Formats: sequence, C-alpha cells, structure tokens
Amino acid sequence: MEEEITRQFVPRADLVLFVTSLLQPLTASELDFLAHIREWGKKVVFVINGVDRRNSDEQLDRVREYLTREVTARLGADAPTLYLISALQALRGKLAAKANADVPAADARNEYPALERYVLETLRETDRVRLKLLSPLGVLRHLLKGNVAALDTRLLVVHEDARVLRSIRDQLDAYMREMRSDSERYLIEVRNVLYELERRGRSWFERTIRIGNANFLRNKDAVENRFRAEVVADAPHAIEEVVHRMVDWTVQRNLKLWRSVFVELDAHTARLRESGALAPHGDTEFQYNREELFGKLREPVERRLGEFDTDREAREIVDSVKAAVTSAFGVNVLAIGLGGILVAAFTTAALDVTGVLTATLFAIAGWLIIPHRRRQLIDDFESKIAKLNEDLAALLRAKFEEQLARYEHQLLEVIAPYERFLETEKAKLETGLKELNDADREVTGLEKRVLETFPEISPAPR
Repeated sequence: MEEEITRQFVPRADLVLFVTSLLQPLTASELDFLAHIREWGKKVVFVINGVDRRNSDEQLDRVREYLTREVTARLGADAPTLYLISALQALRGKLAAKANADVPAADARNEYPALERYVLETLRETDRVRLKLLSPLGVLRHLLKGNVAALDTRLLVVHEDARVLRSIRDQLDAYMREMRSDSERYLIEVRNVLYELERRGRSWFERTIRIGNANFLRNKDAVENRFRAEVVADAPHAIEEVVHRMVDWTVQRNLKLWRSVFVELDAHTARLRESGALAPHGDTEFQYNREELFGKLREPVERRLGEFDTDREAREIVDSVKAAVTSAFGVNVLAIGLGGILVAAFTTAALDVTGVLTATLFAIAGWLIIPHRRRQLIDDFESKIAKLNEDLAALLRAKFEEQLARYEHQLLEVIAPYERFLETEKAKLETGLKELNDADREVTGLEKRVLETFPEISPAPR
C-alpha cells in the first residue's frame, strides 16, 4: 500500500530522496521501484542509512562502490549522487542540542550534515527553478516514451501480419511459376502423341497412295475409315488422358496451395492468441479492426477448403477445354467426350488432304506423277499436323492460364482487404511515431536550454 501511494506521488515530485539500508542496499523490489522513478525523468539522490551499524569503514566503501556500479549499470545513469548517513546519530545530536545537553561526538563517516546542506542550502532558487522546469519535462518524456512504445508494439504487429501476407503472396508467386513450368511436360506429352500420329500418317501415305490401290482410293468412306483406324488410332484418347491428368494435377495443386495458406494463417492466429495480441474482445479500435479483418481473412480460406470439390472442379475445366476445342476446330458435335471431339478434329484435318487426293489423283495423267503427288500429300499432311499441334498447344496453354488466373484472383480477393488495412494502419502508425519523435526532440531541446540557463550545482562537500 505504502509503495503504491509513493508511486502515485513520483510524477509530481521535483526531487526524489531514495533511502536504502546499509545492511541490504538496493534489494530487488527497490531496483524495480527505482526503475519506475527513472522512467519519469526525476532527479534522484541516494541516501544509505545505517552508518552507525557498520562493521568497518571498508564496509562503507564497498557499499558506496556497489551502489555506484549497480545504479550506473542497471539504469544507464551517470555516477549517482549519494550520501551514507546515520539518521539515529543525527536525531540524537539534534535532540541533545535542543535540550542544551552535551552533543555526542560527531561520526566522521556520517554524511548527514552534507545531505542537510545539500537539501537546505545547495538547492537554492536557481536549483529549485531548474528542478521545477525539468520535472514536467521528465513527465512529458515519460508519456512520450510510453506512447512511442505502444505505437512501436502496434507497428511490430502490423509488420508481422504483413510478413504473413507476404509469405502467402510468395507462396502464390511460387505456385504460379511452378505451375507454368511444370505444365509444359503435359504439352510435351501432347506433342509426342501428335509426332507419333504424324509418323503413322507418313507411313500410311507411303503404303496407300499407290497405283495398285486405285480402286480403294476411289472409296472416300473406306479411305476415311482406314485412315481413322490406322493413323488417328488412339491419339485423341491419349491426348484426352493427358488433358485429364493435367486438369487433375492443376486442381490438386490449387487445393494444396489453399491448404498451405490455411496452415500459415492458423499458425499465425495461434501465435497471436498465445501472445495476447489477438484478444477475443479487443478493447481498442486497433484490436477490434484487426481481429475483425483477420477473421474475414481466415474464414474464406477455411470455407474454400470445406467446399472444395476436386471432381466438380475437374469437370468444369474439362468442359471448358471441350468447348474451346469444338470452337477452335469447327467440329459440330453434341454430348460426346473430349476424345470424340479430337477424333473428329483430327479426321477432319486429315480428310482435307485425302479429299484432295480422291478428287484429283486420277485426273492427272501418267503413273509417273504418283510419287510426286504422294510427296506433296505427305508434306501437306505434316503441315496440317504441325498446325494442329500448334493450335492445340496454344489452346491448352490459354485454358490453363485462364484457370491459373482464376485461382490467383480467388486468393488475392481474400487477402486484398487486409493488405489495404495494414497499409492504412502502417501509414497512421508511422505518422504518429514521427510526431512523437519530433515532440521528444523538442523536449530534449528544452531540457538542454534549462540546464544551460540553470546549471546544476555540485553537491556540498561531505
């Protein structure tokens, strides 16, 4: 109770006489209380009572040395002003003098007279003015220090939140880079399927476009069916299988990204609650806004994971690819799979070549023309397959990029509001810190002027 009352008086004091015992100088509780005094920027004079109970003069020297070292080291202060006294001897001397009795012999190591002169004589008008002016400046510095510490703490919180969001953005950037890089292997698989189709096509033309097959070549349906069976073969279904694997991989990687983000947010929330930085019911606007927005940041991630249906996601992407292939290659089909659409696309592209063949092959006189025409047909076929390869790769890449952009937008849509809040809060805190630091510099300037105008008098000789 006494300590609490004393603490309340500290801000109003101009000078603090800090009394401690010779036998137990500067206990842990006294050091704590001394730190409280120093926070208010008060002038402190140390009084060590109990000189009359010393074992030896060396004990006094050791205590003086100990206090000087501890006060300087622990509080970062200059060498303290301190007096070793015996209040009992001083009281007996004053009572004897008042009663006109014999005054006890003075103890040469009792510095009470020097302390008395310091308080009554040294603290003259100039010193009192200096202390009176420095005291409110010390209080102001204490308040500034407390507010700076509070804003620094908030700024650290904002920086930590920003670090988490940067980590999420870094994960997203890494995800986008890896997806673009790794997706190329699926496009390479598609190209390999088409290269194999092209190889079969060259072989088919070499075997089929001959004079001996004249009757067969006149039958357009037969040519188309054999071409589909021997050249197109399983290429469309192989590509369909690659597309499905690519889609499944895309969906699973997106799900993994959202899980990773949730783990990051969950761990951050746990750290905040453990440190008390995210109170369940914040008592400041900062805490309230932060908790509300942080909840809004975490909830959609959790909801996205809860509603994530990999099969539905995959179906939607495949349907999008089917529609794009149908539109790109002009295939007029309904209610068939991607493989069926590709069969129609490949066959249509090839029949542009074979159609030319059946219409013109026998209009050209002479069997010597056949090898030249066959070479021309093979070149045309290879050109069309190359174009098909290029168009299909571009289409798949475009649909893949479209899906990536959609996934990126979904995640950025979640974190963007909190990023804006952090930017606003960071700007406010930095402005507040600048104003407080400017005020602190003004206080320092005023203190310097006070000390120059009213210089401190050295303590009276002991």
